[in-house]
Amino acid sequence: MEALSLMKEVLKEWNRDTFGNVFHRKNILLKRLQGISLALSRNPNSYLVNLESRLDRELRKVLKYEEELWASKSRMNWLSLGDSNTKYFHSSVLGRRRQNRITCLRNVVGEWVSKPEEIIELIVNHFRCLYRSSSCNPLPDWVSFDIHLPELCPTFHVIPSPEEISAALFSLSPNKAAGLDGFQPAFIQKSWNTTRDLIINEIQSCFRLFRIPKEWNETMVCLVPKLPNPTEKSAVWFSSNTPDQQKSEISSSLNFKCVPSLGKYLGFPLGSSGRASDFKSIIDKISGRMDLWKSKYLSPYGKITLINSVINPIASYYMQCMYFPIGVCDSIDRLNRDFFWSDLNGNQKAHLVAWSKITKPKKLGGLGVHKCHERNLALLAKLFWRVSKDSHSNWAKVGRVALSMNVTRNTLIGKCLRKGREAAQSGLCKVINNGASTLFWEDRIGQIGYLRNLIYGPLNRNDNKLTVKDIVCDNGGWNWEALSFVLPSNICNRLQTLLVDPNSPVEDNVSWAGNLNGQFSTKSAYFLICSFKFSWPEDSNWSWIWKLGCHTRQKMFIWSVLMNGIPTKGNLAKRGMNISPLCPLCNQGIEECSHLFRDCPISQQMWDQATPFFALQNHSDFNLWIKINCSNLSPSIYNIPHGTLFIYLIWHLWNARNRKIFENVNFSATNIIFLARGKAGEYNFLVAKNAQCQKPPPISVKWTPPSPNWFKLNTDGSCILPSSDFGVGGILRVHMGNWIRGFSIFKGIGDSVLAELWAVYHGLLLASQSHVRKIIVEADSLLLAIPDMYPLLLADCMGIETQRRSGIG
Repeated sequence: MEALSLMKEVLKEWNRDTFGNVFHRKNILLKRLQGISLALSRNPNSYLVNLESRLDRELRKVLKYEEELWASKSRMNWLSLGDSNTKYFHSSVLGRRRQNRITCLRNVVGEWVSKPEEIIELIVNHFRCLYRSSSCNPLPDWVSFDIHLPELCPTFHVIPSPEEISAALFSLSPNKAAGLDGFQPAFIQKSWNTTRDLIINEIQSCFRLFRIPKEWNETMVCLVPKLPNPTEKSAVWFSSNTPDQQKSEISSSLNFKCVPSLGKYLGFPLGSSGRASDFKSIIDKISGRMDLWKSKYLSPYGKITLINSVINPIASYYMQCMYFPIGVCDSIDRLNRDFFWSDLNGNQKAHLVAWSKITKPKKLGGLGVHKCHERNLALLAKLFWRVSKDSHSNWAKVGRVALSMNVTRNTLIGKCLRKGREAAQSGLCKVINNGASTLFWEDRIGQIGYLRNLIYGPLNRNDNKLTVKDIVCDNGGWNWEALSFVLPSNICNRLQTLLVDPNSPVEDNVSWAGNLNGQFSTKSAYFLICSFKFSWPEDSNWSWIWKLGCHTRQKMFIWSVLMNGIPTKGNLAKRGMNISPLCPLCNQGIEECSHLFRDCPISQQMWDQATPFFALQNHSDFNLWIKINCSNLSPSIYNIPHGTLFIYLIWHLWNARNRKIFENVNFSATNIIFLARGKAGEYNFLVAKNAQCQKPPPISVKWTPPSPNWFKLNTDGSCILPSSDFGVGGILRVHMGNWIRGFSIFKGIGDSVLAELWAVYHGLLLASQSHVRKIIVEADSLLLAIPDMYPLLLADCMGIETQRRSGIG
């Protein structure tokens, strides 16, 4: 205890001596630099010049400390990376200070106290009374404790070993709340080599002497009751089916107060019936959180970040085991939408981009905001999946009972599990073992899907009752003659890659088709649910926007341009505003994005002045023109990448257009180019270069030879699309790199994991036929070791390996 207290004082002194008062140091440096500047204007000399340079470096260092201090005090991440320290940090810190400041308190007699010294005294007295020891009532005579003899409980007298003590201390969370000494477990864990012997001796002495030091108990136990001397129940809640007279009789006889609800436990309302009114507190919580944020200090992407990182987790916490009515989900979506489109004064701006586009994933052109209803269904699908897969936990057993209850008598959790089962149905698939419980036409077979959806026309009578086992021979081959018609070749190629063992005692399992590894994920469930609402082209990928070489604010601007979501006069006129749609620069064409940034004669003058330093790619499609130029990494003036300079040129072009309209500032192409080069160069040399330095060194991938007398088998499988034709290949070599044998085979139709697994299968078969004993197998997929999707194929690989080691085959 004394050592920890001494360490605390040393750390405080080190902080004071190393950093000191940042604001005081900054003021001193500014005053000294101001004095040196005056002195240099009167009598310049080299000493003052060198001193000014040294103080300037020290000032930049202090300003960095100040920026980190403000950022940490705001307790929020910097939402607009790369921008200089803005009003947002200061306003959030000052707002939090105002919110946390105690201006007045009410004392025990009900009088308001507003003087600072009286408030301090009131708080100190409160906690002094709260944490003092209180007298305990004597135990009743009928309470007795049995005395356990040492021979009955021998483990009570065993002194813990140093390994047990060390394991117990390191099992604590490093950031667990500190005790009265102010030190968290992380401090003991970091300084374990220094404090190890002392701590072990102290703990072992407690078991030897049967005594725990008094100060240890003070740091371990502190019971603060929510009510003083609680000896009776305060309230009771009845079901809605209980008659009013019976409620009154029970509450009066037991002296309980009848309440309409039991309140909340861990934030969840107890006794909820699932009505929309039960979710009012959640909506109020989200609305109150948004009211605390100062919208005028947030960029559009900053608002999206807050929605995704704060609002969605709040709603998701309750969505884990509660079904939200459609009206509640619409209210939450409306709050998110109104917050995103609010202007500087909190009023609504024109919604220039459809909310259905914003709620798409980023790779599909959206901003990744989740739709509330679909997110709720995905989380309930996760709950259903955990209940159906967990066969040991008691909570899962209770969930399965609730799921199997009659619909009319179902509980709230049973209704939620039913909703989750309906949502998960589209992602469930069968993993084939013996094929006895899987319908050939009606069940979803692995990544192949529903075979019934791959053919047209009606089936013959009783065909829908055929199982996979009915169409498989005893040796595992497919018996196509068992079908009443000839299957198309593409379906046969899909099924040829599937192994079935009709003689296996293992039944078919249920897996998740949303991921190649067969494991459920909320993200894949959300994608599957949303795929029924709008089409997702496989070839569209907008992720390149968020990888551009510019600040996040400019990335958001590029996204808005591609979505035609900036307030050009043409867009505003289409939405019914009484303004002229003509371009404010040339007064000729209608101001659309393509005209303003590319086709306008005034804009072309700017490009003509800027293009001598790089070739501007030109295309008839405007979005393609933007993408090609933004993604171009070839160097331009001052070695700034073409894409970075292009982005800042159109950014400052837009700003100059706005200044011309609202501030009546003349449009100057030269000034735009000057500003764009400065900002692009600043980003490239201060941000991009630093990010490149922080990247991990590239990993050199090369073939490493095995030890002498060993063989190495390298295999690979390849398919163009997630479900398309695939082939496999491999090569067997010795430690000198000499080629021994190889193979390449077309297998059929499947996914990449199936291709990789078939490649390993044929490679092991090749090694077994070559009578190779010592072998190392290399493949480039970690998903091969997951047995959920293709258990029989993986088992066959293990069987070949077992036979090869034993010398059979």
